[in-house]
Amino acid sequence: MRLSSQFSLWAFLFLVASHFACRDKGDAIVGPPTPQVTGVSVSLYSNCTYPTFLITNASVTLRSDSLTLTVSSDTSGIYRFENIPTGNYQVTAISWLYDTTMAFVDSLLEREHRTVKLWLNSKRSSFAPGDLLIGFWDTTNLSLVFNFVDSLGVQLKTLGNFKHSTNPIPFDSAASIAAVLRQKPYIDSGFVILDNRGNNSSVSVFYFRNLTRADYLDWLSTRSILSLFEFAAPNKYVHIEVPIGQECSWVQMLKGNPILRYISLNYYGYLS
Repeated sequence: MRLSSQFSLWAFLFLVASHFACRDKGDAIVGPPTPQVTGVSVSLYSNCTYPTFLITNASVTLRSDSLTLTVSSDTSGIYRFENIPTGNYQVTAISWLYDTTMAFVDSLLEREHRTVKLWLNSKRSSFAPGDLLIGFWDTTNLSLVFNFVDSLGVQLKTLGNFKHSTNPIPFDSAASIAAVLRQKPYIDSGFVILDNRGNNSSVSVFYFRNLTRADYLDWLSTRSILSLFEFAAPNKYVHIEVPIGQECSWVQMLKGNPILRYISLNYYGYLS
């Protein structure tokens, strides 16, 4: 049976209209989908400081056989790679202050978001070898700190901001006390402060250096004889010496002690 040309035209128009109607409804799929994932988020932390912190002054590279991407941190301190293909990746973190560090992301799946945390060691050229700075809370007293450091078996190089002062006394008495304190080899004489207010003068000492147990016992006797009293003060810290090459290991060993406010390497530019 032969169809008329008019019927053939109507049939063709119906098929075309049906095709576009399907596409409008989203039912048609053109070509296979390209596998995509949300991506990988990378966080960088200092391995040589307590409490630790996010490292934001670095660059992170994500690399596979077919793709290489490098990003800086966003405003929240995270290094983000989004809408990348599935597969295996190498993550590399590079910073002028920290050793280059790598990790691997294996078998990243479609629509998967992987989180990577990297702990970076400081470059040896960025800090004084063997030096650690340890901060203490304002009310932590010198005896507690000295005995804590002494128990570690390390050299105590400096105690800073451990304020001891007299009550108000006549100036002559204050001057005599200041002279005695400045003769002590374990006291930084530049931080023996004589506050001249006539009959309401006072003497304060803040810094101690290379304090041995014999020095510590001498100080306990001296402050008792001279009527020096210890006061709460901000930013108390000690500077200790640990084996070279083990600085970050000591940070990890000491972290979490409740009397410690912070632990840090002695970075150049911030030398104690």
